[in-house]
Amino acid sequence: MSDATVLVKLEDRPSGRIGRVTVDNARKLNCLSTPLIVQLTQAFVKLADDKALRAVVLTGAGEFAYVLLPLGASLAVLSAREALEWGLVTRVVPDAELATAVAALAREMAQGPSKAFGGAKRLFHQSTWESLETQMELEAQAIAASGHTEDFRNGVSAFVRKQAPTFRGR
Repeated sequence: MSDATVLVKLEDRPSGRIGRVTVDNARKLNCLSTPLIVQLTQAFVKLADDKALRAVVLTGAGEFAYVLLPLGASLAVLSAREALEWGLVTRVVPDAELATAVAALAREMAQGPSKAFGGAKRLFHQSTWESLETQMELEAQAIAASGHTEDFRNGVSAFVRKQAPTFRGR
């Protein structure tokens, strides 16, 4: 029996609720097993129902949070610099600054138009299998739908008043 688990922590902040999901399988470099994938899925399904949730940080326990296993290759652990060079991450920070950088990014995302972020993420994911014509239509529909949200109205109003917008994910 494995002691690997998925931990979920919620933190309420002025910018909104931020979730932290940690894959804790440090003894095996946080490799994902079928039971861990089931736990991750359950965690994200539960988090999806939390209407106050504005951002989620996914991380691994221990020294190695990310491990890649290319097809036909032996286990390969990438350095942070290699992951950046390969385009797998967009930013690398020193270990001592990681918690602060993650908290700042989560806060920034939580203060943003999270409904629009989610829509953009869905569209990006769908683009892997949709035709260009279908994708363009889906994007046009998403843009039109976003124009009817509270966040859109708040953003436009703040822009006109030359103030910072307040987004609520609605």
